[in-house]
Amino acid sequence: MAMKVRKGRGKDLRRMSFVIILTLVFWSILIFRLIHIQLINRGKFHQMANNQYLHEVKLETQRGSIYDRNLECLAINEPALSIGVDLRHIGNPGTAAKQLSSVLPMNEEKIYRQLLSGRTFTWLERDIEQQMADTIVAMKIPGIRALNETRRVYPYKHVAAQLIGFTNIDEKGLSGIELAFDKQLQGIPGSIIMQNDARGLRQPDVAYPVKQPTAGKNVITTINYIYQSIVEEELRQSINAYEADGGMVVMVNPNTGEILAMASEPGFDCNQARKYPPERWRNRAITDIFEPGSTFKIVIMSAVIEENLKRIDDIIDCENGTYRVLDQDIKDCAPYHELSVGDVLVNSSNIGMVKLSQQTDRRVTYKYAQRFGFGTPTGIDLGGEIGGELKNPVHWSDFTPAAIAMGYEVAVTPLQLAMAYSAIANGGRLLKPKIVLDIANGLPTASAPIQPQEIRRIISSQTATTIRGLLEQVVERGTGKKAKIDGVRICGKTGTAHKYEAKTRGYSENQYLSSFVGFFPADDPQILICTMLDNPRTTYWGSEVAAPTFKRIVQRLINADNKLAGKPKIESLTVPRNGNGKVVAQTVKLPDFHNSPAGETERILKKLGIDAEFKNNGDIIARQSPAPGTPLNDSTKVTFALCNLDHDSTGYRITPRLIGLSVRDAINRLTLSNLRAVVKGSGKVVRQSPNPGKQIKAGGACILECQPTIQIQAFKSW
Repeated sequence: MAMKVRKGRGKDLRRMSFVIILTLVFWSILIFRLIHIQLINRGKFHQMANNQYLHEVKLETQRGSIYDRNLECLAINEPALSIGVDLRHIGNPGTAAKQLSSVLPMNEEKIYRQLLSGRTFTWLERDIEQQMADTIVAMKIPGIRALNETRRVYPYKHVAAQLIGFTNIDEKGLSGIELAFDKQLQGIPGSIIMQNDARGLRQPDVAYPVKQPTAGKNVITTINYIYQSIVEEELRQSINAYEADGGMVVMVNPNTGEILAMASEPGFDCNQARKYPPERWRNRAITDIFEPGSTFKIVIMSAVIEENLKRIDDIIDCENGTYRVLDQDIKDCAPYHELSVGDVLVNSSNIGMVKLSQQTDRRVTYKYAQRFGFGTPTGIDLGGEIGGELKNPVHWSDFTPAAIAMGYEVAVTPLQLAMAYSAIANGGRLLKPKIVLDIANGLPTASAPIQPQEIRRIISSQTATTIRGLLEQVVERGTGKKAKIDGVRICGKTGTAHKYEAKTRGYSENQYLSSFVGFFPADDPQILICTMLDNPRTTYWGSEVAAPTFKRIVQRLINADNKLAGKPKIESLTVPRNGNGKVVAQTVKLPDFHNSPAGETERILKKLGIDAEFKNNGDIIARQSPAPGTPLNDSTKVTFALCNLDHDSTGYRITPRLIGLSVRDAINRLTLSNLRAVVKGSGKVVRQSPNPGKQIKAGGACILECQPTIQIQAFKSW
């Protein structure tokens, strides 16, 4: 009996031990799990819990705007509407897709697939019209949202298109300034934490601070919108007139390196960039290279003068137009017997330049080509720039020195060529081109002084002055005569080069690159323009194609701003008179009115009490008598001969919208359209007649009624 009791107790003890062990294991697992949840993975599960009722909502930032140097808007943001779907609240995807396809430019099947994508949120259509958005909202489809966004807008469409660039639908820069300065333009998005309540509605959670977005910065470029518009219009006209494949123009202030205009044609509308072939997006002024032809001759001439190899009055035998080098004949466009070294450049003699190159060590030629910046990028703050091609002398053939003297076997970009000639214009300094004046949170209230960035000195100021004098003679009596404008001292050089064909590994017999690089005024250069036309067909000489294009651009620039011709300010000039009202002899000298607008000249003379006679019909002063600087007295007879600026004076123009513009900008806009302004009042334009969009004859007047307003001081206009 005792044995049975002990056996029963043993079983009970085993059962109890099992239960105790089982209980200890259970509690151990439970405690471990609690430690795992509460301590080890506390952050993970806390985040999972928060995700069920807390949501971070991104607060969009405002992309910065892009302006020209006078604060004319080139790229801005406008409100836009987009249709999105919260897929957690969508009801019947099939019904919703059918309803939406009746309004959106999408088929039912595509919408249905997006509604079944499995994501929390998806966009259906971005940047839609207000009417379309109102129609969709009125359908009251669960989960469908009309959301406010912004879209990038380019007010002037094709103007400076390759330079400004464009963005994608999410406002990320894809090309041009939009890409190069995307980080500064973008800004920093903000965020806010939203909490879901019991009804599934969201409201801000006050326990979390709101992170406010930081707006993108504005980019103020060196571009002058008026100049850019003139350049593009004249370039398109030349391309059409000469049946060219395209063209490029670079306009720069040679003293500071500021790019005032940069155009490539054919172009595109920045607002609809994807409708154009990608090759039109390319800024050919910095991405494409060309053999420059005779415009490269300044390199050899600079080396010869700087190294004292020849004097400009030394004589070169030009062989009456034909000269054999190795197995190739070098020819001039006209047969010259003897030319001075200076006239070799003035008349663009290939033979004379080849002979000068033969007398120059090839290492010296290479050194000066490098000094002028050829073979390396200019360093402009834009993506895609290439450095051109300049072979090291160790890879030159025996014919290379002759080829380089004529602008062959070397490849340059239009911007490189413009900066090289800028060095001649500014006294011998190679500058880094500048495309941006300022990057700021707002708009500048005053212009900061422009600090040119000098890369190196290429030649002495004396050599630069000598070359500048020769380039002025090129326009006065040499190959650049078709760039000449009465009353304006212009320096320049023509260039014509056969295009290289990669397929045949030789030069084309019927495809050319025509160019002209010029700057003015000669005594104090303010504007430099490099003009290139790609494969003109009606005629191909740079003197016949590019030089006239340069001339038309300069004429319109001066018409818009006669100060560009280098004339002194004479608005405040007063004439001393004695008690009887007579002019005090030899106290005031007649100003230089060459190339000044006729109407403005007449107004100033009346203010001074000077009687003058105007001969011929025209826009500007071509000649004046007596000469500038002549002392005035009562017996002085002043006579002016007028001439036209050769702009189109026939046909009709559409009056542009001028309301809201400053008087200066309104006048400039009218000038671009070959229309005159009659200004009443001052400040900003509040009314105009004729109204925008009306047709009036070219040269007709548009009345501008203006009222004073507070103006932002802009950057100095060049």
